[in-house]
Amino acid sequence: MKNELNKAIAGMPNVGEVELFREMANQFNNNLIAKCTYVKEVHQRKVEFCSNITGKIEKRELGDLLLLTFDKAKRELRLCVLQSKKRMPKRKESWN
Repeated sequence: MKNELNKAIAGMPNVGEVELFREMANQFNNNLIAKCTYVKEVHQRKVEFCSNITGKIEKRELGDLLLLTFDKAKRELRLCVLQSKKRMPKRKESWN
């Protein structure tokens, strides 16, 4: 599946994180071998929680893709939240 993803994004100009996880969702939804029950984009959706460190209510992005799979034989539902990151070239530090 990684090869198919790399082929799909190879022709895209300016591939960022958003384009990357959207194509990943497309690959999951259309791959017959690694078929997921449900794939939903959840990018920019926030969760709130009380931080044990700051003691304040914090808001953070949960992830980019929500994947649900159901194993009929085991009668188990599995949930995966995927946070997509694109490796960026390192910047040269300027000390001027």
